[in-house]
Amino acid sequence: MEKAVKEKSVKLKVKRDFYDKNNSLKKRTAGEELSVNPDRAE
Repeated sequence: MEKAVKEKSVKLKVKRDFYDKNNSLKKRTAGEELSVNPDRAE
């Protein structure tokens, strides 16, 4: 029986404003914290 693998997330703090292509072009502002998967964090 296989164990379920919990997907990890990484918390990031935004340094400058940008439009998030992976989230329907939502505007992310400087200082905001987001939780993303490790692949996206790189």
